Amino acid sequence: MVSPPEDLVTGGEAAALARVTADTIRRWRREGRLEPAGRLPGGRWLYRRGDVLRVIGAEREAPEVGIVRAQLRAFLARRNVAG
Repeated sequence: MVSPPEDLVTGGEAAALARVTADTIRRWRREGRLEPAGRLPGGRWLYRRGDVLRVIGAEREAPEVGIVRAQLRAFLARRNVAG
């Protein structure tokens, strides 16, 4: 098995580092908050350890962002229904 360089972590390792689920890491990737650094030959995503730590810091410093996102989604949903 090929091991990533020390500064790169797999999605599972990123989740453990961030103390979140692998689903959260995948969501962060889809949302563009966590940019993959590459892939292993088997297809597993790799992330820079520093990028994972940066996202963790941003999530902890601004928990209200989740509330703002939820409010924005609700607003857009109401707007789309109205027309």
